Amino acid sequence: AELLHPARGALAGGASLSLGFAAPVAGCAAMADAYMGTLVELPPHAVGIGIVLASTALGASSARATRRVQDALALAKVLLFGLFLAVGLAAGSHAWPTWRPEVAHTGFPVASFFGQLLWVGLAYTGWNTASYVSEEFREPRRDVPRAMLLGPLLVMALYLAVNWVFVANLDTGALAQWRADGGDGARTPLAHLIVRALAGPAGAAAMSSFV
Repeated sequence: AELLHPARGALAGGASLSLGFAAPVAGCAAMADAYMGTLVELPPHAVGIGIVLASTALGASSARATRRVQDALALAKVLLFGLFLAVGLAAGSHAWPTWRPEVAHTGFPVASFFGQLLWVGLAYTGWNTASYVSEEFREPRRDVPRAMLLGPLLVMALYLAVNWVFVANLDTGALAQWRADGGDGARTPLAHLIVRALAGPAGAAAMSSFV
């Protein structure tokens, strides 16, 4: 706002609030509903709403407890990525996929393209916050640029590996059957379906519980 214009600063702040904070929370809540739906039948959105309310109450009640929970969740995400990649790379296919995605449009899909940019933004959101806590670093001139460079590189490596497991092991027949059985096509628990094919129902249940 100080460098450009207060109006632009307000727009940037609004975008950060909605796309950088509210949207990821809503997306995570929706996926929690989808993965819980593979384990037990509950009222729609019950799990997602419960998670949002619980995390809000936690954040409002105790900064120390919030920090501990965030640290635990960060560790859980690393473990989840590691276990999923271990199963996918050890037991899954390493061949280039032969299936083709469904094409329901002609020409360049402008709306779909810009819609997918939202997920790109969510994948990388947060690494700029290293600059917010620069005073906490012992050597901020060295450590802040490193964090802002190494963070996105790590995200890229993880996402490429995870998506390779997805596309190399996607069973279009199982996906079609899941949708025919009433699965939500907008929130497909691909990790559950793939782990079920590679490690059986028990492994898929563990994956969904983890997510």
